[in-house]
Amino acid sequence: MLSRTYIAFIFVLLILSCRAAVKEANYTQKEPQGFETTAVAKVNGSGVDGFYGDCITVSILNLDDRVEYSIDGGRLWTPYNVPFEICSSTTVLYRGIRSKGISKPKIVAINIDKNPPEVLSVIEPSPNPEGWNNSEVTISFICRDRESGIKECPSPVRLSEEGSSQVIKVVARDKVGNEGFTEVKINIDRTPPRISITGLMEGRSYFLCDKPSADFRAEDSLSGVKDARAFTIPDDRAVGSFKYIVRATDRAGNLIEEVRNYQIIYKFEGFGVPVSYRKPFKQGSVIPIRFKLSDGCGNRIIDAQAKFMIELVSRVISEDPTVEIEDEPLFGDRGDLFSYDYVTGEYVYNLSTESLFSGIWKISVTLNDGKTYSEMVAIK
Repeated sequence: MLSRTYIAFIFVLLILSCRAAVKEANYTQKEPQGFETTAVAKVNGSGVDGFYGDCITVSILNLDDRVEYSIDGGRLWTPYNVPFEICSSTTVLYRGIRSKGISKPKIVAINIDKNPPEVLSVIEPSPNPEGWNNSEVTISFICRDRESGIKECPSPVRLSEEGSSQVIKVVARDKVGNEGFTEVKINIDRTPPRISITGLMEGRSYFLCDKPSADFRAEDSLSGVKDARAFTIPDDRAVGSFKYIVRATDRAGNLIEEVRNYQIIYKFEGFGVPVSYRKPFKQGSVIPIRFKLSDGCGNRIIDAQAKFMIELVSRVISEDPTVEIEDEPLFGDRGDLFSYDYVTGEYVYNLSTESLFSGIWKISVTLNDGKTYSEMVAIK
């Protein structure tokens, strides 16, 4: 039989084993027991408003038996021995361990912002579809940072100087020092194209047989010519006043218009006999007013429209004797239109002086090419 001493020794061993098992169970249990840990976590790094621009180091001052931490939300716990590095935003949980159990975890939020801010540009007025502006441009900037926030955003830039691919570079900074860059290319052309017209002079009159042959050239040294064309805007006659118009636009939308005004006219060959005598006519006589027209190359014009007009200039005349009119017409013409004499090739208007005062009169003929020709006659 076992001795009492041996039985007592076995009993003591059993008691000690049970106490050790209970202590180990209490030491390794995973459920919080509610006490507050005295451990304190310290973040080593330069931050602003809880954000850091680079990796930081976390150290834990421990006054408990042990400390463990988790950076994955508590799924995995790591015993704390030395400071550890954090390089991305996360939440650090840490808790103390004592013989009586595990404390409630403390939380440290770590916000790491390594991303540069976003910089957007707004161009006013917007470039045209060709990518050009033809006026002063204001470039404004919109800055966004979803983490630490914006510290510096570029001020608006005004640009009025002409040029192609003018680069505006700006930088924005967030609160932890990350820099975001953007550049904007601006094309400004405020000068319209240049137009040169050849073969046609402003205000010049051309004879019907010598119509001008106009041409043009449009140039633009910056944005380039986009469209250039010529328009001739005559009236519905072969002679008269005409406009030669050239319009040109460049890729920036600048428009220029050059106009040349000109006339296509008949050649007036002067008043014929008897007006060319330049002597007084006897009051009551009928004076034939005659002239010839050609196209400027010797070809007669037979279908022109010619209107007659007369106005008194002065009641004082010279004492010169009156001129005798050979083949004086019997009657004066009615109305104000000249008629064409196919025999002589002249336009004729028979002016009756019966109702005219003595004096100096200006007789005029206005042609349908827009020209007016005048001569003085004396009635005595």
